[in-house]
Amino acid sequence: DAAMCGRGFVSSLLAQWRARQATPGVFRNPDYHLTQRRQLAGDLGLGFFVQFNERHAVTKRPSTLPPVGATATAEQQPPPSQPQVKPAAPSVPTVSRPFEASRFHFGKVLDSKPLETLLTVGSATDDDSADATGDDSTPGSAPSDFCLFEDGPEAARSALQHRVLINVNPLCEGHSLLVPFPRSQLPQQLTPQTFHVALDFCSLDTAGTAMVLGFNSLGAWASVNHCHLHCILTHEFGGYPVLKAPTTLVATNSASSNTGGPRLSLSRTTSWPIPVFVFEATHTAGDGGDTGSGSTCLALARQALAAAVGAFTMALTHDDIAHNVLVSGGGSKVFVAPRQLQSGAGTAGGQLGIAVMEVFGTAIVYSQEAYDALTEADFANAIAQRALPEDVAKAVLAHATTVIEGGT
Repeated sequence: DAAMCGRGFVSSLLAQWRARQATPGVFRNPDYHLTQRRQLAGDLGLGFFVQFNERHAVTKRPSTLPPVGATATAEQQPPPSQPQVKPAAPSVPTVSRPFEASRFHFGKVLDSKPLETLLTVGSATDDDSADATGDDSTPGSAPSDFCLFEDGPEAARSALQHRVLINVNPLCEGHSLLVPFPRSQLPQQLTPQTFHVALDFCSLDTAGTAMVLGFNSLGAWASVNHCHLHCILTHEFGGYPVLKAPTTLVATNSASSNTGGPRLSLSRTTSWPIPVFVFEATHTAGDGGDTGSGSTCLALARQALAAAVGAFTMALTHDDIAHNVLVSGGGSKVFVAPRQLQSGAGTAGGQLGIAVMEVFGTAIVYSQEAYDALTEADFANAIAQRALPEDVAKAVLAHATTVIEGGT
């Protein structure tokens, strides 16, 4: 198999994306380039943006998910063995719904719309012993092992490979979807294993600044219950304002400074409208020295980060706490925003939807009037209204701290 690893990944993705752009009928909204975008000035100085594309709302694929609060069957309840952030509530779960093959999912795209598939990525060693649904307990692959495969008749089609699809209604040039283990029919949840795929995928951006991944849980504006993350290339979009938000350190896994190995840290935003947790991984050598290569050290750091943050997001999922996630820094930094479940009529009713774009600083609006009128204060207030109740927020912070300091 021909594999292009690391260097040139972003340019390869963008070249494939532009080729689909030139093919009539592939995109629902081919006029993404007409998007208006401006920064919201104001006393808060948060660097917010707002953007508007007239066709984006009308060409957006409608969600087939049941509304928030719909009745779940017994098998849709989360297993009691999962760690809890707060006491289990009697309400019907929204975030932890199982995959439903009868609804829209990306496997249907792979089967019927091959032009929507951009790239195949995965491990060059193709270790079939891994479990897409289980914990990631083996050392992570080095960047030279996690590769971009050339699509074609000769390309491997292992269940352990992952697909990059176009977003048929893009918000910017290059807007794509990473679908981990697409044939495994995983629901829209980030486990340690799928997190590891996301971090390794981001490591293909060797600059660490050219690409970010965004995730909406169910109840946080996800419209498809099939595990996927939004891939945003920053050359046109400019990145998310939250990346520059000030933070304060909360906890570290201090033992690593003595033994060597991955160092994990947890920080928290100090002035963002909603509390955002920032998990970061670096690798330091202990007193005994570290004989591993630089790429191996980085891979081990991503593995440790995936295990910790994946445990945290699965605890949120178990307790029906919606969340938005952003992966940056070439897979070394993860932003997690636990928040209230979405509610109300949504964008169809004129309400500002608070999804991954909005939580982390960019408002997507659906009318020229809203674009012209939105202020920094109004947007900050809309995000703040999604904040968790104080008692739940304290429990979430305590659990995040425990995860980083070595607990579960």
